[in-house]
Parts: sequence; C-alpha cells; structure tokens
Amino acid sequence: HRPSVRLPPRLCQSQPCSWSGLGLAEGLDVGSSWWRRNESEIGPPAYGRPRSSLPERGRGPEARTRMATPDFRSDCLQRFINGLGYGGERHILDLGPISGSTSMCIGQLGHHAHFADLATSCERAREQLTRADGMTSPSAVDRFVRGILNYPARSFDGVLAWDVLQQLEKPGMHSVLDQLLRILRPDSRVHCIFQPNAGAGTPALRYGLTSERSFSAARAHDRVLAQQVALKDLETIFSRFHSLCIFLRRQGGFLEVLVSS
Repeated sequence: HRPSVRLPPRLCQSQPCSWSGLGLAEGLDVGSSWWRRNESEIGPPAYGRPRSSLPERGRGPEARTRMATPDFRSDCLQRFINGLGYGGERHILDLGPISGSTSMCIGQLGHHAHFADLATSCERAREQLTRADGMTSPSAVDRFVRGILNYPARSFDGVLAWDVLQQLEKPGMHSVLDQLLRILRPDSRVHCIFQPNAGAGTPALRYGLTSERSFSAARAHDRVLAQQVALKDLETIFSRFHSLCIFLRRQGGFLEVLVSS
C-alpha cells in the first residue's frame, strides 16, 4: 500500500519546467533535496563509505569534449551508486547513447554497463510511430519500446534515464516506465535528469559518468522537448515506484529524481 502524499504548496504552484522561483533564490545549495516520499527506503548519502578509485576524467574519445565541459557533482547520483552496494556485480542500463566514460566508471566499480539509446531510436522511427492524422500511435510506440527494452524480467539493478523521458511523448514515456518496472530487480534505483524547457533553444546534452558522484553534460545541438514536465507532475509520473526523492540544482539548472522499484 502506498501512502497518499500531499505536495508542498510551492511545489504544487510551480510552472512547467521552470525551476526559477522554486526555492533556488532562497539559498538552496547545489544538489539540495527538495522533496521526498519514503526517503528512508533510499537512505542518506553515505559520505563516510570508502570511495572507489574512479578517475575523474577518462582518456577515450570523449575526453577532448569533456575538457571544455564542467563536471556536475551530484548527491542524487551518489545515492544511486551507494544503492548498488559494494559487493557483487550489478547490471546498469543507460537509456542514452553509448558513453565510454560511463562504461569505464561503472566497470571500475565492478559492475556492467548496458546502453539502449532510447530517445534517438524513437526519433529515427518517428514516421512509423505516427498515425495518418499526425498524432503518435500509442500502440505503435508501445510495441517499439518493448522491442528496444526486450530484456528478461528482473535483469537490472539500476537505470540511468538522463534527459530521456522528456524527449518522449507521454505514450512513449509511460511505455518506458512500464518496461522499467518489468526489467528492474526489487529494490533497484532509477536516476533521472530533467531539463527546464527553453523551447527550441533547449540543448540536447550528451551525458557521461565521470566519477561515482559526478557527471558531465556536453552540448550536442538544440532541440524542442516532446513534453513539459512540472515538479508537481513527478509524483504522478512515478506513482508506481516505491520511493521518490527530488533534487534541484543551481549549477546547470537540472532537476534530478531518484526512484526505487
């Protein structure tokens, strides 16, 4: 049974994808937790735990791009990594494109990285997912998402959904969440990143894990997000997940969400 939750008034009054005026001007620190449901299930960041010797910068093809791209330290990401545990191999699914730095960092932790590049695949298949009236076909999108995320049930211990869900229209987003609940093992985590919607000038970012507590975000090109997501929408979007923790960031303007299955 999931307890009902009453959102804080400021959160309910927020404008779609505009994080300004929602406490950032009142002194929230970078990565401050804004609102939580069942927070004890996720737990506080374990700053006292021994850190793995992960490199802050990689050497692969992405290194030259990241040299001009700041790293974003993230308490939300560290909670996600801590939730994986330090013993045994874990399988992490990144819904974005293949990233050498993410693969390397996850490997340094003793885990396995998998990549789906979901948003790009859906964009390339847009024509076949659109009906004659110009609207997206929910059934076609659902079949397409099932094909991409065609993994056995309970295959993964964590999912990185960085700037992916907003790039999908609502039928696609709901299909993705359905599949995540199917392929995630019990008590697994999903780390999501959302951007404030800046219309046609919203940048498409290429993300990479640079350490167990930081990520990079290199601007690739501009695009229009498929949908707007307000803070007050997040409880509804992730209602079937057991716990929810929301972080607002001054640096980069990102909204980070950590949920557990």
